[in-house]
Amino acid sequence: MSRSGALAIIVAAIIFPACGSPGSVIPAEVVCGTREPALTSFSAPGVISMRAYWSRLQDGSSRLYQLRESLRRTYPEDTFYRRDAFRPDFVAYADASICLARELLAIARLPAQDDAFTANLIGALEAFIAHSEAGREAIRTRNVSAYRDWYAGVDGQLAAVVATARRQSPSTSP
Repeated sequence: MSRSGALAIIVAAIIFPACGSPGSVIPAEVVCGTREPALTSFSAPGVISMRAYWSRLQDGSSRLYQLRESLRRTYPEDTFYRRDAFRPDFVAYADASICLARELLAIARLPAQDDAFTANLIGALEAFIAHSEAGREAIRTRNVSAYRDWYAGVDGQLAAVVATARRQSPSTSP
């Protein structure tokens, strides 16, 4: 390659950094880390600890809410922001929320509660995960309309998860 050709490539890389920057390429799939250990009782190994079950559900739903509030503080409106950091920030939020909701879903599927509570919690978590995945995909594909749909519904989806996770089954207490 000639010296002028190499110089042209370097100049183009400086002038057009977004074309190949890490923020411009967002993976299609969410990759979650390892899950927390099972909620077994210390006094009765192999038995689900109800205190740990409730604590994990309530703490997890609070963390979902905190994640949303953190994103809302940085990006308070339904605007599809043109700032360079918006897309990577949103994807980081969505990935963290989806992974946490998947962890809570695994906990919800443990045989610890009555069927009605479990069904409601699983339904709320699955709806939240699907909604979050749709928002993430909207950002990945730069679909402003789909992002606004996500924005319009996320608080309701999150409220359903939080309210359901905090509702105790009448048959047990934490």
